[in-house]
Amino acid sequence: MKNALHSNIRILAAGTVIALISAFAFQTNAQTVTGGVTGTLSATSTSATSTEFALLQGRIDGLESEVDVLRAEVATLRATVALLMGQIGSGGTGGSGTTTATTSSSVSVSPQGASVRAGTSIDFSGRGFWYDEPVRVTDASGAVVGTARADGGGNFSTGSLPVSSATGSRSYTFTGGWSGMSKTVSFTVTQ
Repeated sequence: MKNALHSNIRILAAGTVIALISAFAFQTNAQTVTGGVTGTLSATSTSATSTEFALLQGRIDGLESEVDVLRAEVATLRATVALLMGQIGSGGTGGSGTTTATTSSSVSVSPQGASVRAGTSIDFSGRGFWYDEPVRVTDASGAVVGTARADGGGNFSTGSLPVSSATGSRSYTFTGGWSGMSKTVSFTVTQ
């Protein structure tokens, strides 16, 4: 959803820029044409100049109206982004369209407290993250040891993550890339 929203904002912004450039170009052309036409056509006919000017002015007015519509759409998109950013801070959206509190405590990752042999691998799965959210896996030092992506239900699986050959207690922290929600799990590396 975030990527689609960014794409829509980029498209809308590009359209707005094009419309503004077009409006400026038509306004500049209208001034140039009317100035040039008045000088050229004043000896022959002023009605042709007035007609051309009216057509250009109508086009400028139309473009200005389009720019106003695009500005309104940009304002709507900005409000939508602000709403979504508010949801990022406070949770997600429930199926009824109401904001629901989604916190790190509602995120779960398993296995918790597993015992794994040194030099092998471990698979983690989790739920409670956002739709299509990237999940970063870091060790106790903050080094990234893996990544995953939540599905449409906020669930993910890391696949096999390598386990160090050093024995002892380890912990990995799983952090949502957009929500910032995180969960730390501990496991023990044995011989």
